[in-house]
Amino acid sequence: MKISIAIDGPASSGKSSIANCISERFNFEYINTGLLYRLVTYVSLNENIDFDKDEDLLIEKLKKSKIEIHSDYVIFNGKILNLELRSQEIDSNVSFAAKKIKVRSLVNEILRNIVFKKSVIMDGRDIGTEVLKDADLKFFITADNEVRAKRRYDELVRNGLDVEYDKILNEIEKRDNIDYNRSESPLKKANDAKIIDTSNMSFSESVDEVSKVIVEYMIPKMKLKRVRVAENNGFCHGVLRAVNELDKVVESEKCKNVSTLGEIIHNKEVIRYFSKKNVNIVQKDDLDKLKFDKDILVVRAHGIPRDIENVLIDKNVEYVDATCGKVKLIHKKVKDYYEKGYDIVIVGNKNHPEIMGANSYCDYNAKFFFGDKLEGEISSDKVCVLSQTTEKYENFEKAIDLVSQKCKDVVSLNTICDATYLRQRDAAELAKNVDYMIIVGDKLSSNSNKLYEVSKKYCEKSIIIERASDLDKEILKDISINGYDVGITSGASTPDWIMKEVILMIENRTENDMKIGKLLSGKIVSVNDKEIVLNVHENVEAVLPITEISNDEKNNFNETFNVGSEIEGKIISLSNSEGKIVLSRLEIFREKSLSLLEEKFNNNERVVVLIKEDVKGGVIAEFKGIKLFIPASHLDFVHIENLNEFVGRELEIKILEMKEEKNQFKIIGSRRAVLEEEKKIKEAQVWNSLILGDVIEGEVKRINTFGAFIDVNGVDGLLHISEISWGRIDKVSDVINIGDKIKAKIIGIDVENQKLSLSMKVLQHDPWSDVEEKYPVGAVVLGKVVRFAEFGAFIELEPSVDALVHISQISHKRVNDIRDFLEIGQEVKAKIVEINKDNKRIELSIKVIE
Repeated sequence: MKISIAIDGPASSGKSSIANCISERFNFEYINTGLLYRLVTYVSLNENIDFDKDEDLLIEKLKKSKIEIHSDYVIFNGKILNLELRSQEIDSNVSFAAKKIKVRSLVNEILRNIVFKKSVIMDGRDIGTEVLKDADLKFFITADNEVRAKRRYDELVRNGLDVEYDKILNEIEKRDNIDYNRSESPLKKANDAKIIDTSNMSFSESVDEVSKVIVEYMIPKMKLKRVRVAENNGFCHGVLRAVNELDKVVESEKCKNVSTLGEIIHNKEVIRYFSKKNVNIVQKDDLDKLKFDKDILVVRAHGIPRDIENVLIDKNVEYVDATCGKVKLIHKKVKDYYEKGYDIVIVGNKNHPEIMGANSYCDYNAKFFFGDKLEGEISSDKVCVLSQTTEKYENFEKAIDLVSQKCKDVVSLNTICDATYLRQRDAAELAKNVDYMIIVGDKLSSNSNKLYEVSKKYCEKSIIIERASDLDKEILKDISINGYDVGITSGASTPDWIMKEVILMIENRTENDMKIGKLLSGKIVSVNDKEIVLNVHENVEAVLPITEISNDEKNNFNETFNVGSEIEGKIISLSNSEGKIVLSRLEIFREKSLSLLEEKFNNNERVVVLIKEDVKGGVIAEFKGIKLFIPASHLDFVHIENLNEFVGRELEIKILEMKEEKNQFKIIGSRRAVLEEEKKIKEAQVWNSLILGDVIEGEVKRINTFGAFIDVNGVDGLLHISEISWGRIDKVSDVINIGDKIKAKIIGIDVENQKLSLSMKVLQHDPWSDVEEKYPVGAVVLGKVVRFAEFGAFIELEPSVDALVHISQISHKRVNDIRDFLEIGQEVKAKIVEINKDNKRIELSIKVIE
């Protein structure tokens, strides 16, 4: 039976997790709707189809393509696309696809077509209102803002992130405001959707709430093919009465605390149900705490001992007796025959609440027949034999035989409940005619365990489970692949919805139970140059094409793939042309590679990747089958004009980002991070080798107005313009140029701030060191005019030694403009009138020698 299920709800309400769990439980296909928009983007980029200009062409291309969408990948024209749909380039462009009306219309059409082929479950924010308006079942999963924020906070903290609850709550409230009020396809509950508020539920309880609705919808409509259900099963009259009585008390006594004396019945699911309704379980020692006007007690279905009932009466405790009528009858019979002088023998477990209650009516003097043995000595010639209501009839007969050998006056009262007898009878008949027998019931329940014992006698493959989620996947696989007939029954204390859930799980496990993407193992039966054939189960074969094994395995083919060896593969097709399952080792290899890549990322380790292609904004690289994106800015320190020059090269990189969002991995790598790391290591070595005063050789890398930067074994050193020459320099490029090799002396090292100061001029002779000897005061010298200032002219006596002729010392005539008397480059004679060696100043006079 096919079914379509739509789940909507706000962010962090748990809808995706619930949808995934329901998908696994009932073998529905979980559809990741976001993958379709990624596929549209992928086709657009690969085919160079512009969203805005050629939307119609893109739609036509997609309509002609064969598309299969699954939970975490898409098969597009026979090609499996997974990580290809999770590149950064697609991340950057997918939102444009989602905004296009024609694209959204096509995506919705594809999703609706899937519904016609298989049972699906989808979640989102407009699935029930837009995408699947005619879905068979619709749910609106919600929770209080604070609860959703706390769940998100806990999740992020578990992942090691430092987050603030208040910020998360604020983000959720903002997100809700956007989602509920957007103009197109706003988030809202579909009129026919069932609201599931998970605020006060655990995750498993939330899943169970959704599961119950699905079960109640599907089971009445299904024609069972594989499962056979025992005619008599589930709640007996006594259990049903006890549960109903407790429900009535809960509804009618709103102002009182409702408690049960012991568990109302032996079933954990029922106990959970009443616990959510604030029903407490109390024991004998708690009775003193109960108050007449505030508490009301419900006596369990198994009944209670007479002395405890007397305590309730003496203490004036208000109580409702929900004891099973059959158990009440046993109490009466035990009392009557005990008072007549009969020894009482009860067949059953003396520690069971029902037996303990019955024993109290003969002042706790009963003898017990349990495990083929009689416990206690019979002291009377008269014996009354009774049975626990859930006992097997054959045990009751054994007890009668044994007691009859000891006493002549034996009264046998078959107090086994008809419901118990009928359930055991039907279970036995069913077990004889099926391959598998499943008993659904609490493992502490006597009647459920008796059903298991009866079934096991006739069907070796009998199991007892408490709930559907207890069904082992291997058992389901065994049932599915072998086509076993399955018998199901349930104990007298088992709610019917649990058994129905089990029925639905098994019925939905068809021969195609093995979904695409699932792992399947088997033994190799043959190997040829095209494929490897495996036996995956009795009379079931699968093939592993040679094209679907990794290069590493191809290199070690004979060691890895031998007849008789057991290997596993991931299902990529349920049936080839020969009807065989098709497996892939390549997909497993990719998963392992992904795990290794994640380990490298977490440990900040390098990986070697192969550059596969250049794309807009960067390159696509591959690591052992895993594709990742390297932005152009992270390929080198400098801008790369032609990205294609990297294609085919192996590069050592680091992973900058690796995160999973809704089953999608986003991986970004960086070669620059490796280069920077190596640069820092090399720089540290260079800094440690530098010594103040050393003369080094370096290359001019950059020039600016204040100096030049010199590469000293990978470290930048500053050669200030004032340290290039003893003489005046107007432009650095007048002396040195980029690419020049120079020698300089280290005059400053600041390792902490990574500053290196260099000097060329200190390696040259300082012309001022003997200036007084060369140019004594009073001497007349010949020099060349090199520049003017407002206050005079500078005369070069030799390179790097300039002297000043003050404007007042140029001529005896009045000098308004120096240029009227002197020219740049003109040779003049002047007299040295003053020398200041320390300040590197020489003053001249021309007029004194006119």
